[in-house]
Amino acid sequence: MWTHFSTWSQWVLRRVTIIVRRKRSQFDLPDSTAIDAPLLTGAAIFGMGWGLGGFCPGPAWTSLLIGSSGILIFLPAMLVGIVLAGFAKSSSSFASKGA
Repeated sequence: MWTHFSTWSQWVLRRVTIIVRRKRSQFDLPDSTAIDAPLLTGAAIFGMGWGLGGFCPGPAWTSLLIGSSGILIFLPAMLVGIVLAGFAKSSSSFASKGA
């Protein structure tokens, strides 16, 4: 089982490294400093996920080795949230706000 996990984790690490290298030049900070509805909505969703899941996003990756049911639910949900945030950021409603 550990051999399979090791192969899987190496595959994930390679994919994440490729994505990070592609996105590194695209990293940006928001132009807006306003506290608006998208900021509050994102903060609320982030806080609810953190509170309900009981994991900080960074240590969630290291907790994957524990294999508890909580992390096995939290981590995929966090990844879905990251993808959805990327889609939301590219939508026209957020693009005009400098987010």
